[in-house]
Amino acid sequence: MMRRKDFALSPTAVTLATVLRACAKLADSNMGRCIHCYTVKSGFVSDLMLGNTLLSAYAKCGIVNDAKKFFYEMDLKDTVSYSAIISGCVQNGHAEEALRLFHKMQLSGLDPEMATMVGVLPASAHLAAIQHGSCSHCYAIVHGLATETAICNALIDMYAKCGRIDTARRVFDRMHKRDIVSWNAMIAYGIHGLGMEALLLFDNMLAEGIEPDDVTFICILSACSHSGLVTEGKHWFNAMNQDFGITPRMEHYVCMADLLSRAGKFEEVCNFIEKMPFEPDVRIWSACLLLVGSIEMLNLGNKYQRKFRS
Repeated sequence: MMRRKDFALSPTAVTLATVLRACAKLADSNMGRCIHCYTVKSGFVSDLMLGNTLLSAYAKCGIVNDAKKFFYEMDLKDTVSYSAIISGCVQNGHAEEALRLFHKMQLSGLDPEMATMVGVLPASAHLAAIQHGSCSHCYAIVHGLATETAICNALIDMYAKCGRIDTARRVFDRMHKRDIVSWNAMIAYGIHGLGMEALLLFDNMLAEGIEPDDVTFICILSACSHSGLVTEGKHWFNAMNQDFGITPRMEHYVCMADLLSRAGKFEEVCNFIEKMPFEPDVRIWSACLLLVGSIEMLNLGNKYQRKFRS
């Protein structure tokens, strides 16, 4: 008589990789570590595809130190390995480490691919490392990647965060194909006092048939706030739901509170907060502190706290 264990099936590397992707999606680091232990015990530790998936899972779970430790222990590494660890470092605030790994990758003789470039450019943006970012741009041009939409979006963000708004705009203007990320990235830099330019870009975006999303309106409202465009800000806040069917989130209310506070409209911002569909949080009160002193804000906060508790 056959026993149950005679029918037992052992998972393959592909199966384990699939489970790791699920762990990453759920941010389940404990299960990810368990799968890692199983791969070691089962002799899969040298499987490059599985190793790359584990790297990505660790990074997406926010345990980048585990990812780095595993990366340096890997016997074999390819472009995907480097892309995964570089992106993981950037996503978890290890921008300097990401740039070091990018340099190490080039020294190893591996050519960065598009995913690698999209991963490393935000590191330059975070550190305002314009020289490194410009070198990456040159690399993208030489290797025929500079026309890719994802690369251009990352370049726009990098140049703008490094204070090179004009260069960011040139990249944007030369793009063959722009998506919503491209437009949002460019509109976002209206916070540098370029509110009217941001609104003009928004008009151009609509004219090209690109539908705005909730991020677009955060960018628009922030641009209006930093440029004193109160009337325009109010208009687009109301248009979100009325014209585009986008329900404002807390981030949009924060932008409006900031807009009204910067404009010195105390009574109006009080009425706005009172009509909010949810309780104000610390971001709302921080925005309002621009307008009045801490005592007035404390009294106002206590008033609305009682309102929402009643």
